[in-house]
Amino acid sequence: MAKICTNQPVTYAEFTSTFESMYYNTEKELGALKQTKLVAHYTHQFVLNAHNLGWEAGTLISQYQQGLKREVRLALVILRVQFTTLDEVTNLALPINNELSGLDTSGANSNATPDPNAMDLSAFCRQPVSNEKARMMHKGLSFKCGQQGHIARGYPGKGKGKAPAKISKLKEELQLWKSGAKRFGKGSGKSKNGAARD
Repeated sequence: MAKICTNQPVTYAEFTSTFESMYYNTEKELGALKQTKLVAHYTHQFVLNAHNLGWEAGTLISQYQQGLKREVRLALVILRVQFTTLDEVTNLALPINNELSGLDTSGANSNATPDPNAMDLSAFCRQPVSNEKARMMHKGLSFKCGQQGHIARGYPGKGKGKAPAKISKLKEELQLWKSGAKRFGKGSGKSKNGAARD
């Protein structure tokens, strides 16, 4: 492509390989593109790949919807809206995803009265995520300590002091069993219920 812009001679083979790499690879990428994070990220990637394809609006809308997460697709189907442009579907998918993710979509006007005819999309959300958790997830912070740089299974304060104490207590109990100080049967002392057996 740089050769064409600088008026240098280009062979047909070079032109076709460049042309195919620009358009055919983009079609494959667009077909394989799926929402794994927020709709905003998926939409951005989709628009970047779809920008110069020349596909009709209906095809782009269909492809975009197929790549969305199941919950967002379901909400779009339930709303029964016929989209004519890609912008219409993306502008509706973004707030739906924010609602399902529990992100704060209220903006500056939090005193607005809700529309009584509006559908409550929070019913689709399995576990509601608070605004604070959403903020912490966005910043990559730990839910336990609020610090960055570790995940739950590698949490630095995760009961490491309790495990050695439990192990030493079990070793002591095992030693009592081996020495005969602790045994099953009549001479083992009171029941766990105290005098309930008497």
